[in-house]
Formats: sequence, C-alpha cells, structure tokens
Amino acid sequence: MILGMIRKMTGPAASRPGRIVLRAAGAAFAGYGLYAFVKNRLLSYMFLTSSFVFFDFQRPVVLFFTEYVGIMGLFVFLAHYGGKWMQKLAGKKKAISRIKK
Repeated sequence: MILGMIRKMTGPAASRPGRIVLRAAGAAFAGYGLYAFVKNRLLSYMFLTSSFVFFDFQRPVVLFFTEYVGIMGLFVFLAHYGGKWMQKLAGKKKAISRIKK
C-alpha cells in the first residue's frame, strides 16, 4: 500500500536504473534491519527463551527507533518478495496443470 501511494505521488519508476537503485536501497535497509534484529537478540524474545526484555536507554532515542524501523523494513521486504515468489509458484502450478489436461 505504501509503495502504491509513493508511486501515485512520484509516478512509476519506469527506468531500469531507477528500479535497480530502489531495490538496492530496499535490500540495504533490510540488511540493516537484519543486523539490528541479530544485535538486539530479538529472536530469543520471540521464542520466549528470555523472560526479560531489556531496552538500552543509554543510547540516543533516534538510534533506538532507527533500529526498530529497520527491523520492520526487514519483515516488509521479506513479506513483499516472499509474496511475489509465492505468486510465481502458483502461476507455474496452474500452467503445469493446464498442460496435463
């Protein structure tokens, strides 16, 4: 939805270099999110192996929010490209079932 809103405001990125730059920026942002996810050991909190969540309030608030927005960007990136991959698989399955008939 957010990408659609940005596309309406700026127009489609029709040029191939523009799309490549935007995808690389998204991948870099997702990479930073992965770094922050591992650094903050959030997987242990997700699987309840750690019963106490410690937020380091000694670091700047901007850095704290940047890391968590990066983590959110990681999961948005994974969901977007995972959905595209699943649609591609579903299309291939439909094409194979048409051939078999």
